[in-house]
Amino acid sequence: MAGLVYREFVWDMHVLADVPAGWEDYHRPPKNYTIRWWWDFHTRLPQAVLFFATDPHGTVYVFDELFTDNLISPVCESINSKTEGYFVCQSEIDPFALIPNPVDGTCIVDDLAAYGLYVNPATKDKRRGINAVRQRLAERGPNGLPTIYFSPNLKETLFEFTHYVYNIDKQEPIDKDDHMMENLYRAVLSGLGYVEPPNDSDYVTRRQTVIGRSEHLISFR
Repeated sequence: MAGLVYREFVWDMHVLADVPAGWEDYHRPPKNYTIRWWWDFHTRLPQAVLFFATDPHGTVYVFDELFTDNLISPVCESINSKTEGYFVCQSEIDPFALIPNPVDGTCIVDDLAAYGLYVNPATKDKRRGINAVRQRLAERGPNGLPTIYFSPNLKETLFEFTHYVYNIDKQEPIDKDDHMMENLYRAVLSGLGYVEPPNDSDYVTRRQTVIGRSEHLISFR
């Protein structure tokens, strides 16, 4: 335990033992929840995507993950399948995905847009993010229970919680078994509060500049 980054994570408290009331399954929260996802993008390693649902009381559920093929197409299709019919208020990706191609100026974000996925660049502030996650894991609501829970089906995420450790000499986390942990700290830093779904079931879009390079439509379901 001494070397673990997240000693505040307690399996018996933070991992759901039963499907929450009103859920279809561990990976299908109610439609009125706020949905968000983060993507730790890779070119060689498996793609890592983590999905978050926030209920109207502000409790957060990390309900699904993708740790699979590094090809873009099947991952985008899986994201669309998992979020179909939900209000997705935020989606972010590793800034690496916004590096423009020197030939035509396009980037990975442009490829995602072809699948209807419009994303913002995620933060890289790992030190502050780790501290924020530790505080969130230690946080308890008025009922004395955690304010963030994890589905028992999150194989990679739960594995990383028990294998994400510090390099004792450098006093920094070892850059290994940390893909979902990257998504987690970025999500907590960005804020996971509840956002009321729009009344209109159609897509509501707005324009937003992405790190000054170009404008992308940021999509809200």
